[in-house]
Amino acid sequence: MKKIVEFIKFSFLGFFGVFIGFCVLFTLTNFFGIWYIFSSLAGEIANYFISFYVHKFWTFQDKERERTKRELAWYFLVIVSYFLVNTSLMYLLTDIIRIQYLWSKLILIPILSLPNYWATKKVF
Repeated sequence: MKKIVEFIKFSFLGFFGVFIGFCVLFTLTNFFGIWYIFSSLAGEIANYFISFYVHKFWTFQDKERERTKRELAWYFLVIVSYFLVNTSLMYLLTDIIRIQYLWSKLILIPILSLPNYWATKKVF
């Protein structure tokens, strides 16, 4: 049951992060003319900057502060890995396959959510 609750919390925060990421992506691309890849990365960075602490203390109930620096380093590796996979797949879908960039982002969310959960859980 604990794992189900963790996954629900992770998903809830994920939906919030997706909303933030989409707002940043849409705003930077449509109003400021920034390339969708850079806009997507900016949205992901905003999402993950906030989500580390929320995942640590709320999702996974990890109250140990002594390990925070080590966890932050591991979380950074998870984030970089996620960025590389997400950005590569988004480029593939948008520029190679020719799917509109917002649809590409929507397609990738369910594909990358479970592996991202597993990797994040290992950090904490």
